[in-house]
Amino acid sequence: MKVQIFTRSLDPVLYSLSSEFLPSHIERVQCLDFNTWQDADNYLHFILRCGEDWIINLDEDAFVTDWSVIMEMIEFMAANGYEYSGMPDDGVCHHRKNSWVVCNPFFNIFNAGAIRAKMADYEDINGFQFLPWMEKHKPDFIKQVSQNDFFEPFNSIFYWLMNCSKGLYLNALDHRDELSTILLWEGKNFLYHSWYTRQFQTNKIQRTRILNLYREAKQKKASFSEVDKS
Repeated sequence: MKVQIFTRSLDPVLYSLSSEFLPSHIERVQCLDFNTWQDADNYLHFILRCGEDWIINLDEDAFVTDWSVIMEMIEFMAANGYEYSGMPDDGVCHHRKNSWVVCNPFFNIFNAGAIRAKMADYEDINGFQFLPWMEKHKPDFIKQVSQNDFFEPFNSIFYWLMNCSKGLYLNALDHRDELSTILLWEGKNFLYHSWYTRQFQTNKIQRTRILNLYREAKQKKASFSEVDKS
């Protein structure tokens, strides 16, 4: 299967730093023309319509510490009929209060070919809303009740995906810096996400915090590499 990485890119420095964590043989597509709030949704529609097979949506402030876990996830998803994955946008990260149905688009895996075939049957994906039956699919690690509204422009596409596809929801840990997220699958942490990309060039405190997380992620990635060699 072919795997591609797509990134909605806002900062060339962060894009370069995050590229250090990715295998050189995997194609990465830098998407530069999605800079507004609404473009967060337009971007997802774009990558789902042009991605060739399995695609990874990865923010440029997300640092992959163990690429092998991502490949394991893709193989698991393919074998078990999952077509999208990501972290619920409520009930996991303490500062995200959106909807658990929505997978925050700092990291996603999509079976773009399968999803694209379904998109042709729906004229108004952006009109999809949360439906009560979806609640029975809530992951066990989410305890609170979500608002499940249109807080973010990309909510509808995930309500639509829940309606027609099978999703794999990922748990996460809060980092000790009280803002960053450590993403998990099967108890293994494989990605550090800093949040606040837009403040990287304008806020010294956030820039320092993000660079500290980058350095920590580099050390974590190196430790996994040493284990692989032993």
